[in-house]
Amino acid sequence: MKWKSLFAVTVALSACGADQSDARQIADAQSKSGIGSTAEWKLDPALPLSKVQVMRDRAYRYCFSEKVSDTSCLAEQDHSIFAYANSFRLVRIFRKKEIPTFEFAVAHKQNPAEFERVNRYCIAIYEDQRSADARSLGPCMSAGVGADFFGVLPVK
Repeated sequence: MKWKSLFAVTVALSACGADQSDARQIADAQSKSGIGSTAEWKLDPALPLSKVQVMRDRAYRYCFSEKVSDTSCLAEQDHSIFAYANSFRLVRIFRKKEIPTFEFAVAHKQNPAEFERVNRYCIAIYEDQRSADARSLGPCMSAGVGADFFGVLPVK
């Protein structure tokens, strides 16, 4: 993990009131994550890295305190936060298409205010959960923007 990323995580956690051992545990876990450091994510300019980092830190803290025996909690948090962040980029791509054919791209181009409505709704649900468990963010935003959070499930 880059020192810059570790420093950013430590500063963000300190601002949230986390102690140093908590900050180190979270930074270490994030450095071992399959999707890497938040600082390396290609975020849309509308979504600040600091906001995403705070969400991720809280989500990891939630897993360490509330889901100790759930080995998939950290990966689920990462997947959800990453999908939340990518929804901003996806909608920007939808809106840039000159003549979109994908029905969700057409809808986002015709009614740009709807993205903010969806975002406010999803963030409200997240905040109702004390802004700790971010696993609902990705599926909520994916449903709202027309992405597929879970992927196509095979039918047997």
